[in-house]
Amino acid sequence: MAILRGLGTWSSQEGRPLQPIVEAVALRLTTADTVAASKWRSNAPIDDPAREEQVLASVAAQVRPMIDRQNTRILDQMREQQAVLTGTGCLPALLDAAGAVGQTLGPLHQATLARALVSLCDPVAP
Repeated sequence: MAILRGLGTWSSQEGRPLQPIVEAVALRLTTADTVAASKWRSNAPIDDPAREEQVLASVAAQVRPMIDRQNTRILDQMREQQAVLTGTGCLPALLDAAGAVGQTLGPLHQATLARALVSLCDPVAP
């Protein structure tokens, strides 16, 4: 959870207009840790549809709103930064923000963040 607390400490005022998007994506990716840790501790198989349905039903009221907020934040930031995301400066701005946010993440999260950010510089629908 320390990773999650550290992600919201930068702002676009530091000259990184895409940093809020990168932070939101990183936060969304780190939620997978909780699921993985639970499966590891319980020795549950990775693919267990029946068990997944039980778990999802029991925690949906708590987890779903958090995921929805994170997804909404990502979409809001994409709309707000549409000019940057569709411009020629997108990749340098994205790399700069990812470098700043990535410092708080371990190697696995850095790799998943990079993979998740690959398509952000594509045109954004209005």
